[in-house]
Amino acid sequence: MTNEEIIKLCINHTATPDRIEDLGILKFGKLFFRERFSQKYSMIHYKMILLLLKLLDPRRANAMDKQAYFLVHRMAAKTSISTFLVPTFLIFLRGHTIITSEHMLDWDMKTEPSKWFKDHDPTDKIIEVPINEDFIIIASETASSSEEFVNNIRNILNTNKNLMNIFGEKSPKYIEADDRGEDKIWRRNTFITADNTIIRGVGVGQQLRGRIVGGRRPSFIIIDDMYSENNVKSEQSRENLSRWLFNAAVNSLDMERGKMLWLGTLLHPDTVVKSFRRSEFWFGLEIPIISTKELSEAVLYVKEQKGFERQDFFTNKEAMLGLKKLEDKFTTMSWKEKHNLRLILMKYKELMVNNRLNYFYQEFMNEALAPEVKLIQPEAFYRTDITVKKKGLKQIVSFEYEGLKWEGEIIVYAALDPASSIANNSDDTAIMAGGLARCYPIIPGIDDFSTLAHDIKGRIFPVILHMEGGKYAIHDYEELKGMAEALLRLDKQYLLEQIRIEANGQQMHVVRSIKQTFEQEHSFTRIWDVYNTGRKDERILSITLPMIQHYKVIICEDTPLIDKLYVQLLTCGIADHDDYADVFSILFKDLRPPEIPNDIRALTKKQGVIEPMSKYELYKEVINPRDRAFFI
Repeated sequence: MTNEEIIKLCINHTATPDRIEDLGILKFGKLFFRERFSQKYSMIHYKMILLLLKLLDPRRANAMDKQAYFLVHRMAAKTSISTFLVPTFLIFLRGHTIITSEHMLDWDMKTEPSKWFKDHDPTDKIIEVPINEDFIIIASETASSSEEFVNNIRNILNTNKNLMNIFGEKSPKYIEADDRGEDKIWRRNTFITADNTIIRGVGVGQQLRGRIVGGRRPSFIIIDDMYSENNVKSEQSRENLSRWLFNAAVNSLDMERGKMLWLGTLLHPDTVVKSFRRSEFWFGLEIPIISTKELSEAVLYVKEQKGFERQDFFTNKEAMLGLKKLEDKFTTMSWKEKHNLRLILMKYKELMVNNRLNYFYQEFMNEALAPEVKLIQPEAFYRTDITVKKKGLKQIVSFEYEGLKWEGEIIVYAALDPASSIANNSDDTAIMAGGLARCYPIIPGIDDFSTLAHDIKGRIFPVILHMEGGKYAIHDYEELKGMAEALLRLDKQYLLEQIRIEANGQQMHVVRSIKQTFEQEHSFTRIWDVYNTGRKDERILSITLPMIQHYKVIICEDTPLIDKLYVQLLTCGIADHDDYADVFSILFKDLRPPEIPNDIRALTKKQGVIEPMSKYELYKEVINPRDRAFFI
């Protein structure tokens, strides 16, 4: 082939899903780096290149339109493609124009490409995408790993003369001057090509300088595997990494031409992936090695065959034929040629018998915790607006829940878990107010719901009315908020039945000081000392899980701290912080709901008042079927 024919193949990105290897950048990999990309490409790689095309789409106006993430399982070749093939392609094809089609750029990522392309004309409008990346940063967990990525690319530029003959001179050169004013600095993690493309490697958390050469800011930042088992353990470490990404990395991009591509696996429920999923300014793909549904079916088959107990199961001919039959039926396996069903299940068994099933789901399923050991679901916390009104010595709570308005009495408690210190790496001081509410739905058209006495007990809701936390002094002191003052504000806002304060060890001093403050304020709210013994994680879970699993839903205000509470409950006993989970258990331990209202109790004793039709029969079309069991 002539040079022109090779370039034409490399810039052509109109290949449909049935012709994955004809996609320009993947063709580039096969032509020039066959030893690196010797295996057949899969749909993973096709989707990944479509994601790249979306970032390069000239119709996207600024950097905020060009932020993408790719959450994918291990052993998917994402690092080879993202840290080697993509930057190398952008270096050698700089100055050329990719030819693609409108339907490829507008692909709906929630739809499988094969289905999307089947419904769209592959010959629709052609879009030209110019390649002009002049400053590429490759970031990884450590500086040494990013340096290795940069050296891999630099070695190609130094040795592959064939590429130079086709695409022009790209040899790496000294950087004439950097932002420190030094001359001819050859950095191990930075170089500039003959046609002035800068490539730099950085470790996650390192300072990103916006200006290195000629006043340029990065036009493309690729972040690969910023998390590891070590740096997700600490809440402080996770917060630092999140701050680095959103404050340092994102803000270092060129505001118009800048692009960001984040790639990784889900090693903890509290990572930047949570922000990506919620943000309207990030788009992305999530690809597990197999769907949860098909994995469950395969695991069930192995269990039925006693395969997790037998030593010979994965070498037994009959069992392997059964697995192959399942595999042929399955449609969600990401890369069958490399990761067949037998291999997936062997890995599952290996980690299961070593009590590391969470690791399997993190590395291969894009889930932070294994469903088999996951004790609560996100749906346990139902977010809604809550109002509380005082009615004599009682408090009435009302809220919207799944299409109905609910109302009833709540007895409000407050709880405080004082931090042992104000050091950044210590637990936060956590404060919570709430209680159990006995509520009844307000049905449109029925003025007095209490006349429907068949469900006299109503429904019990654990309600969180208020959460706050952070670094506190005992009393307001300079920039630090005071625990005593925070509790006084809650005491004025609600009719607190009791304030519960953990009083182990040195915390007893906190309790005494807060009691004195409340006495000076002439408050009649009782301050209750809570002494806890034994393992904290076992105590927390023994209190909170039965309540969450019994009542199924917690009504709570929409606060970011609810997310922190949920994560701490999920990781209780294996994470470094449990302050919000602990205050949650302190608040709800041994709580009882309000008594049945007297007016409803009295009505049940009168003859002829109750209609023969039960509330269940009357409102079976209104109340969600899965909630009927809660009416007792």
